[in-house]
Amino acid sequence: MNRIILLLFALCTPVLHAADLNKGTQAFDSGDYNTARYELEPLADAGDPQAQVRVGVMHATGNGYRQDYVQAYKWLTLSARA
Repeated sequence: MNRIILLLFALCTPVLHAADLNKGTQAFDSGDYNTARYELEPLADAGDPQAQVRVGVMHATGNGYRQDYVQAYKWLTLSARA
């Protein structure tokens, strides 16, 4: 019975992307905005102020995202409050 429960738990648990601030920052600094977005967005959503700044800058400049000053303001404000 325990094996069935463990198997069901393993199958139902999503595999989460382990975002990496260092990898995202390096990608951001080198201009690889797709990788930066992939690495930094989950961290920004989780409240990391360093990731929030970079996501905000990408929104403001249109790198990695469509240029959106409202989103830029949101992320930069969240980062400043942290």
